[in-house]
Parts: sequence; structure tokens; C-alpha cells
Amino acid sequence: MTSVVATINNEIQALRALKATKDGELQACKTDVEACKTDVEEYKARVETLGAQLKVCIAVVPNGRAVQVSAALKGNAQRPLAFHRARSARKINTFYGDLRHTLEQWASRMTLKK
Repeated sequence: MTSVVATINNEIQALRALKATKDGELQACKTDVEACKTDVEEYKARVETLGAQLKVCIAVVPNGRAVQVSAALKGNAQRPLAFHRARSARKINTFYGDLRHTLEQWASRMTLKK
């Protein structure tokens, strides 16, 4: 009879230890869920911002045709160096590549502002 009681006590202690472990895991999961909820709220806010920016883009380019952009959105484009002789195709390609890079940087700065 004593061995049965000891066995039951050992099983109860093992179950309590298992419950404590599972409670710790549950608390960690709850913390992860709260962090995910915060991330989702941040993503929702970002999507709403992007939606507003998209509406502006759609208003600026109706039916796939560009219209005049307001002066606030205009930037200073890179100017080519003065040449008094013919330019090579390589230099022209380099200039346009640099210009595209400059415009992409400018556009990314415009979209990152909230």
C-alpha cells in the first residue's frame, strides 16, 4: 500500500512539474501573440498610409496619362556637364543611369516621409 501511495505522489509531483513547464510556455506564447498584435497594428497603419499615397498617385495619373505635377513635388534634376564636342554613347548612358539613380533616391525619400 505504501508503494502505491509513493507512486501516486511521484506522479502528482511529475504532473505539477509538467504543468509549471507548460504554464511557462503558455506565457511565452502569450507574449509572442502580443508582439504580433503590435506588429499587425504597425502594418495596418503603414498600409493605410500607402493607400493614401496610392490615391494621390491615381489622382495625378488618371487613365494612364500623366498630368502636370505640382511645384511641391518637383526636384532638382542632375544637369549634364558642358561639352563642346560630341558625346559618346557610353557617357550618355552613364548620365542617364546617374539621373535615374538620383530620381529613385528622391522618390524613395518622398515615399518614406509620413
